[in-house]
Amino acid sequence: MEVQFWGTRGSIPTPGLETVRYGGNTTCLEIRHKDDFIIIDAGTGIRALGNKLLRERGSTSDVHLLITHTHWDHIQGLPFFLPAFIKGKKLRIFGPHNHQSSFDKVLADQMQFSYFPVNFSQLQADISPRTLHELESFEIGSIKVTPKYVNHPVPTLAYRMESDGKSITFMTDVEPYRDILYGGVCPSEDEREEFEDVQAAVREQNQQIVDFAKGSDILIMDAQYTKEEYLNGRVGWGHTSIEDAIDIGIAAGVTQLLLFHHDPDRTDEQLEALVNLHRERLSEMPNCPIEFLDGAEEGKTFVA
Repeated sequence: MEVQFWGTRGSIPTPGLETVRYGGNTTCLEIRHKDDFIIIDAGTGIRALGNKLLRERGSTSDVHLLITHTHWDHIQGLPFFLPAFIKGKKLRIFGPHNHQSSFDKVLADQMQFSYFPVNFSQLQADISPRTLHELESFEIGSIKVTPKYVNHPVPTLAYRMESDGKSITFMTDVEPYRDILYGGVCPSEDEREEFEDVQAAVREQNQQIVDFAKGSDILIMDAQYTKEEYLNGRVGWGHTSIEDAIDIGIAAGVTQLLLFHHDPDRTDEQLEALVNLHRERLSEMPNCPIEFLDGAEEGKTFVA
């Protein structure tokens, strides 16, 4: 099983000379096993992927698209995904439940005539949206897919893909759970019991994130900020620091950790420096399970 990246950037596309290596397109990746493939997220990177699929597979093969959540940087490439315009082509779109609007309506709304010249209803492909439930696994060809809700300002899913004893976990736009009631400080002994219950709940939720990625051959993990950046005004924004991403990877015992959802203000040179810094940190750790650390690069393929 392997993963190829078509978009690695977070928040907004960042084309330019300073983002050539790691890429400037927003989230999109392709999971492949033998002849089966899955697309995850429809950021701007999906445009080039759609063109490649038509060249290599023609207009007959079904397309399965997993959406982590419906923030723009994860769906804004969908109106430019050519397979969606081909009559009779089957496009199966999976995504999270949204309390405010149905999943298919959220996808369609960004293609209203006020925003885009082609309405969602005018797409010619046979499009079937499906809302997923947490930890209810299903199969796409030979690949088993398991979704899990994670901590982000809108309902968001992480995905674990498994086949032939190999596993890839994709967990972006996720922030470790924290105590938002007490801020980690017990206000008084009278509230000690309630305080400890909250701390236990936070620990349990964070452990569930670790357990979901447990033993993955590849963990692709949100690492938009450094720890210093995260603590300096970005707590609650729904993203993980590089340091926390590494700690999650270690606790989960993953073999390969790929840092993802690169900050739009981060240049290739800065990203490379951060990757090298933390590679050195890992090399000094005894019994560290992570054998390979890198930043996700647009166009690059990694094998589980």
